[in-house]
Amino acid sequence: MRSQINYFQQAAEQAASRENLMQAAEGVLENVSEKIQRIRNLVNRAAPLARVKSDRDELQLEIDELRTDTQRELDTATFNDKQLFDPSGETTFNFQAGANADEIKNV
Repeated sequence: MRSQINYFQQAAEQAASRENLMQAAEGVLENVSEKIQRIRNLVNRAAPLARVKSDRDELQLEIDELRTDTQRELDTATFNDKQLFDPSGETTFNFQAGANADEIKNV
């Protein structure tokens, strides 16, 4: 009976950890999405040929800053000291998914 209780406690902890991982990733992606939407709006503003070069340059400067901020946010987002958005695709997060020690799920 004690082992079952321990298993359920560990399962609850693992579920909470997975949820925290997803919330961390979701927060970063929401910020990135907002920045991309702002870039889209700036591009649409810059599109008309009637704009003067100084206006386009100012808009481009803001776009460049947003792109830099977006990349920095993706590069520095971590969970348990692991990069969330690893461009190499080699980062994995392991979670116990069953009662046995070998029942591990990689995310």
